[in-house]
Parts: sequence; structure tokens; C-alpha cells
Amino acid sequence: MLGDLQWARARWLIATLCKAGIRHLIFSPGSRSAPLVLAARLDARLRLHAIIDERTAGFAALGIAREKPASVAVLATSGSAPGHWLPAVMEASATARSMLLLSADRPASLHFRGANQTVEQRHLFNDFVDLREDIDLALASPEHVRACIERVIRVLSEPAARPVHLNLRLHKPLEPSEAAYTASLDVLCKHAAQTSLTPGPNSPRLSRVAVANGASQTPCPAKEAGAAHAPRELVEALRSGPRRIVVVGPLGPDPAIANAILRLAHRFRVPIWAHRSSNLTASRRDMLAPSGADWTDAGQSPHVAVTPTIALHHGPEAPGANLEPPSHILTLGSAPVSGGLPPHWLEAEPFIGTISLRQRTDPDARGALHWLTRDLKASLCTVAAAAIDAYTPTQEAWLRAYQDQGPKPTRLAAAASVRRARLTTPLLLQGLGDLLPNGTRVLLGNSLIIREVERYADDSWSKLRLYCQRGLSGIDGLVAGALGHHLAAPEVPLMLMLGDVSFAHDCGALAAIAQARGPILVVVLDNGGGRLFDRLPLGSTRHLVSHLDDFHTPPRLDVCALAQAHRLEAHTPSSLSSWHKVVRTLATARSPHVCVITS
Repeated sequence: MLGDLQWARARWLIATLCKAGIRHLIFSPGSRSAPLVLAARLDARLRLHAIIDERTAGFAALGIAREKPASVAVLATSGSAPGHWLPAVMEASATARSMLLLSADRPASLHFRGANQTVEQRHLFNDFVDLREDIDLALASPEHVRACIERVIRVLSEPAARPVHLNLRLHKPLEPSEAAYTASLDVLCKHAAQTSLTPGPNSPRLSRVAVANGASQTPCPAKEAGAAHAPRELVEALRSGPRRIVVVGPLGPDPAIANAILRLAHRFRVPIWAHRSSNLTASRRDMLAPSGADWTDAGQSPHVAVTPTIALHHGPEAPGANLEPPSHILTLGSAPVSGGLPPHWLEAEPFIGTISLRQRTDPDARGALHWLTRDLKASLCTVAAAAIDAYTPTQEAWLRAYQDQGPKPTRLAAAASVRRARLTTPLLLQGLGDLLPNGTRVLLGNSLIIREVERYADDSWSKLRLYCQRGLSGIDGLVAGALGHHLAAPEVPLMLMLGDVSFAHDCGALAAIAQARGPILVVVLDNGGGRLFDRLPLGSTRHLVSHLDDFHTPPRLDVCALAQAHRLEAHTPSSLSSWHKVVRTLATARSPHVCVITS
């Protein structure tokens, strides 16, 4: 009876989640979670992905969430298993990516009694989730189960929602009877909705179930400004500030939002400092300025200067070092974007206005304006429409100074001898967009490669869709994150570019990515590990430079051997022409490849 009721509710739960838009379930096999996996196998709307390593599973779910928010759930058994999701959950929280965390758990009667594989799981992710719910799938009342799931679905579907955690307590027997397993979904849903079990007298400490069932966390409602109403403070700051600038962080490749940002910048006569993964630095006029736009061509407008952030700001030669700090900074896109700002700008404590898809909590903002909106494009257009007499002589002078002294992409000479030169990262990046199919997804690793792309990527990159895992700037989970992007859209070519240390952190995910089918190229830049520190102040500080070896930590992995052990084809190009040959194979690749560049 207990196992069959759990089975009925598991089938109902999976069907309800599918109806709400969940289309991918990534699971790591385990006994306690078996009823949910069995139920998911019977629903044709779900694509199931079995990944044995929970940490890899978490980052793969994050990759899917970046492509298709609120469409993925990740499932693990009880004990330490869901704890391996934490790095991915932290990253998803920082970038407001919604995914459903389903953790199977022991019944409350087994907790605090020394039972095997039993640990308090309800608060594993605490402040990194928007909602956590705890349900005993057999003993909770039908009303409570239904109310919890409704809250989960509502919060998960909100714009820019963070992860949602649903902890599910399951009892033995975990397997359904044959009669229950073969019953129709309609019969099972009716059974689940009408049946309520009463705990027996021999169930120890079962009073905890009532406490657990009531321990749901309802998210605090954030103050919201409708898209049709622009806050006066923000409009006034953009209109009258003597030195104003828009800084754009990671955004999805959405031309509509790109156009809205350009419209706002044009109306308020402000330059744009855009992170490469904002997909705003594209030069293709058909994407950024479609016909009928009511502003001049973005590339020619004297009021819009879209330049990439150059993230290495150190010393008097740094881009923007000689510029007077802006008085007003409007930040857009996923946090954080401050990594692209010169330190002396931030130390000047300018007004920072933020239009975000969710309320941000920043105790150090010191009067910053935060605006929560459900429609970023509409809100940006509303602010742009409110611009009245945005011209000021001081802003015009700031614009000219910015265009003269601000950051500029580094151009490489296209000499014939370059083709025979030793492979370097700038050479790898030059013209890459012309070698790949339009719309190829490129996931950039942290930390050196993303800075190199900022500095050296040319106009050909406008044809690519760029992503980064930059919410917390961690270097872990990048291979698994790329797998998630592939699972969300397996037909679209995908390239991952990361360093050797980042690869070492996530080389275990190769076992999962080796099972994929489709165009995937993992490019590992093997430069002896940790070479970012050479570019940081540590690398130029005389009395500390002798300690650089403590930070390089080369992994000393034979990446090719590791790839071949997973039956993945590996390449080691040594010239520009051989690198181009490898890149061109991505368009027709039917399985993942690994490419190692030694420098």
C-alpha cells in the first residue's frame, strides 16, 4: 500500500512537472530516488539523461538552464549525493538561472537515529535557492502535496528565478507492485489525490513529519516596477549626469534586448562598455540595427560607442586609466559586471543604477537604484522613451574623451608569416567566426581565456553566440556545463574553450560528454597552468614574482590520452593551418572531439 501510494504520487508529480514545462531530467542513479526515475521513464515528454557523477549532473543542468530556463530538473538519491550540486547551484543562483533540484530523502522517522545515508537535506542550499519545499511523498496529505508542487511551479516559472529545491521523503518499499506499475496514469492520479495514510503506532519519531511538511519557505515578494513605468530617479540620472556610461555584463544572444540597449544608449548619448558574452559587440548591422529603427546606424552614431571590456586593468597603461571616473554607471546583464571596470572607477563611488530581472541585495551599494522588472526589453524601451533633452556639454566632452582614451580591441597583423608562427591564443581567436557555422555556440572558460577573447576577438566573432559561466567566476564545471548546452540543443555546433587547470577541475565530466552525439569541440589551452597570475600584479611585483610557481600549479595531465581513454578523438594542432582544419570539422562532426593547444 505504501509503495503503491508513493508510486501514484510519483507519477502524478512527474506528469505535473511536465505539464509545467520541464522537458529534461538529469539523474544520477540511486536506490532512494528509483520511484521517480521509473515514473519519468514512462512520460514521453521527458528527455532523460543518466550521469553517474552528481557534480557533473549539476553543471549539465546549469548548461541546459542557460539555453532553456525552467525546463530542467536534476535528481539525486539521499545522503551526500545532492551535496555535489552545490557549486552549480551557487553559479545558477548568481546568474538567476532556474532549475529544479529534486533530492530523494529518508523518511523523518529515520532522521537523528543514526540511520545509514541519512542527513538533514532541507537546508543544503539555503540562500542559493528561491524556494525550498519538503514533502513526505507517502504520508503527507494530498492537499499539502498539491500546494507544495503548485508553489514550486509558480516560483520556478517566474522571470529570472533562481533554483528551486524540492526534498522528497520516500519510504520502503520503493518499488511499486505490478498492478500499480501497469495502471493508467488517470487511475494513479485519482488514487494519489484521494488516499491519505495515517502513521502507524510503531512509527518512531513520526511527529517530525508534520513539522517537516509545514516547513516550506515562501519567497519574499520583491518590489516591482512595471515595464510601462520608468523610475524617475533612473531617468534623471541618465539625463543629467555629467559623465554617464552603460556597462553590459553577460546576456543571452537576444537581438531584441541588444536593440533595446542600443536605443537607450543613443537616446541618452552614452557609450556602452560591453562584456564579450553580452553579445553586444557584434558588428553585423542586420542584427543590431534592423530596418525601421529610429536611431542611426549603431556603428556610425557619434552617440553610441560599443567597446569590449578589457578585464586586465593594472597600471597607468590600462584602458580607461586616464579617464575621469563616470558619475553615473548603469549596469545591465547578469552580475557581476564590475570585473570589467577599472578599480579607480569603483573607488570613486559613483552612482550605480541597476535594471535587473530580479531584486539584488547589495549592502555596499550606498544609495544605488535597483529596479526589478519582468520584461527587460520593454523596460529599457520605456526608459529610452523618457529621454528628454539628454544633451549636456559635459556629457559630450566625456563621450569624446571616452572614444579617444577608452578601451579598444587589439588588432593583429594579417601577415603571411603569421600562418607559420607558433600558435598563440590571439592567433587562435583571429577569424574564428569565419571558420565556424553562423550561430555556433562558444562557451568561454575562466579566467585567462575570457580575458584573451575580450582583448583579441575580431569582428568575425559577431557570427557566434557567446556564453560564459561568470556569475561567480569559478573555474569548475565547465566541461559539464558545455554538455548541458549540447543536451538542450544537440543539433547546434558547440565549442568549449578552457584552460588546462579548468579542464583538470572537471575532467571527470569527459565520461558523460563521451556519451553525447553531435558537433562538440572541447579546446584545452595547455599553457602550464595558472598563467593568469603572470598578468596580475603578482606577476610584476619584484619581491613576489619568485612565488609565481606556487600559483601556476600545472596539472601535468596527458589530455589526449585521457580523451582517448574515453574513446574521444583528440587533436594536437601545431600550426595555424592545422588549427583551422580542426575547427572546420566541427560543422560536420557526429561525435565530440578534444583539441589540445600547447603553448
